[in-house]
Amino acid sequence: MGSGFVGRAIAARVEQHGRTAVLAPRRQLIAAPENPQRAGDLHSAVAANLAACGRRLVLISTDNVFDGSSADNDEASPGAPTNAYGRAKVAAERTIQACAASTVLRVRLGVPAIGSPV
Repeated sequence: MGSGFVGRAIAARVEQHGRTAVLAPRRQLIAAPENPQRAGDLHSAVAANLAACGRRLVLISTDNVFDGSSADNDEASPGAPTNAYGRAKVAAERTIQACAASTVLRVRLGVPAIGSPV
């Protein structure tokens, strides 16, 4: 899971239940605008390496996997990213979801503009 505040909070809860959480820092993975191909490759490689461990996986993803055309996206909504970061996340999601013991959380961390749908 990511090392941002959502990932750290989930890791703390996991560890309260006697389990070990591994946080995958995302600093190098966010560099999508400068080098989108490398960012996508890194997201996929990290996801594949974690998936190979055979442990339960939780990926903190993003609402950047959607194109913004619908306010009603849910877990079953297909990804339709419009930027390199979203495309990199979709690639990682697909890799993680190929594992039986996986969960992908698509979180929205931004605050919507006044008057926009939540």
